[in-house]
Amino acid sequence: MKIRWHPRVRPERIYQVYQDFARGSLDPTAVDDLGLALLLRCESILRVSQRELECPLCGTVFSLANAADPDQPVGCPGKDCSFRVTLQEYQASWSKRYLNGANALPAFEEFSRAYPKARSVEQKLRAIDTVIHAFHWDMKINLPNRSAANNLIEANHDQALELLDSLSFGPGQTKERWRQTVAAMRRRRRGE
Repeated sequence: MKIRWHPRVRPERIYQVYQDFARGSLDPTAVDDLGLALLLRCESILRVSQRELECPLCGTVFSLANAADPDQPVGCPGKDCSFRVTLQEYQASWSKRYLNGANALPAFEEFSRAYPKARSVEQKLRAIDTVIHAFHWDMKINLPNRSAANNLIEANHDQALELLDSLSFGPGQTKERWRQTVAAMRRRRRGE
């Protein structure tokens, strides 16, 4: 049985919800669908970041944190479950899939706590907006290092930032401050 992780969200889905909001015709079902897709993606990121796995056979969540030998199979602790996986297979299942939350984990954790508690469409959209506009923080210099949207949105880094820029609204100073943060982050990433 193959290990599966929840995919990144197509940018068109996000863009459509924001366009509907801007027109004043927000579809609660579309917001719920988007929020659930992001929630499942965040849960996948959190599982990988904590070296956990949801068994593809029985659904039991278990840890691989104590697995020392990359070739030694670890069995699912679920009752009567026969699923086994090596650490090497586990790592291959998420490698190069933008599932390592790294320094954006607090944003993914907060969304995973806040979104299920949100009751109104506005609260849900605010939680969505907060997580997709979050950053990975460089702990040494206490500045944003890269957009967390890369982990969530099916796009390369620059495409994700373009999408976020097109979605952001509010007072001119807020958007300008966000653009300045992104510009400074890009300069640091290029070594300028």
